[in-house]
Amino acid sequence: MTPKKNKKINPHLRDLFYWIIFGLAAAIVIWLILFTRDSYEKETTSLSQDTNIYNIPDKFADRTPILKKSWVEFSFKNGEKRLFEGEFRGDFPLSDILEETSKSGLFEIQTQEGKIMSIDGKTGNWRIYHNNEAAGVYLDGLRINGGDKYILKQE
Repeated sequence: MTPKKNKKINPHLRDLFYWIIFGLAAAIVIWLILFTRDSYEKETTSLSQDTNIYNIPDKFADRTPILKKSWVEFSFKNGEKRLFEGEFRGDFPLSDILEETSKSGLFEIQTQEGKIMSIDGKTGNWRIYHNNEAAGVYLDGLRINGGDKYILKQE
C-alpha cells in the first residue's frame, strides 16, 4: 500500500473559488438591501392609501416669517381618517381654517353655536383633541399655530 500524496490545489482555481464566494455574498447583500427597501415602500404606500392627505388653503400662510406644518385630522367611528396639512405663519382660529378648507369641496362641516354637528354628513358627538390632549367640543377660542395637530374625533 502506498501512501497518498497531498494534491496541491492550483492557485488559480483557489483564487477563482474565493472570488465566486465573494460574488455570491455580495449578491445576497444587494438582494437583502433591495428587498427591505421594496417592503418599506410597500408599507409606506399602503399607509398613504389608508390616510388621505389634503392641503389647507394658502390664505392662512402669510402673516409671520416662519412657516411650520400643522395638521387637522377627522377620525370617524368607522375607522376612516382624513388628514389635512398646511403650512402656517402665526396662529388662526380653527373655525376659520375649517370653514375655508370646506369651501374647497373636500369635505362638508356643519356647526351650531361653535359645536361641530356633522362632518361629511356624519353626525354624532365630536370631540376635539389638540396635540393629543382633550380640548373639548367647541371650536370657539381654539387657535391653530404652526406645528399643531388637531384631531376631530367622532365618538
